Amino acid sequence: MNFSSARSLIPISKKYNGNTTAETYAYTNGIVGSDVVTVITSNGIFDTADMGTGKTVTADITLGGSDAYKYTCNPTASASNGVICNVRV
Repeated sequence: MNFSSARSLIPISKKYNGNTTAETYAYTNGIVGSDVVTVITSNGIFDTADMGTGKTVTADITLGGSDAYKYTCNPTASASNGVICNVRV
């Protein structure tokens, strides 16, 4: 079974620090019955290091869990709701 992880990638907002590293997580949808499947995100990155909202974030996606072999997903996902906010001085 294939499900789209792109719609389930969630970027974590961060304070400006001059780099593009993004913390992300994702949730599973479309899992059948009691199948055990988890979504693991890694290598999250913002499109730029600049502050702003509506920023594109991409991340690598892998599936884990005892029933992951029954499912497929895109190996890369993106979201366009990332936020880098200013740092108070």
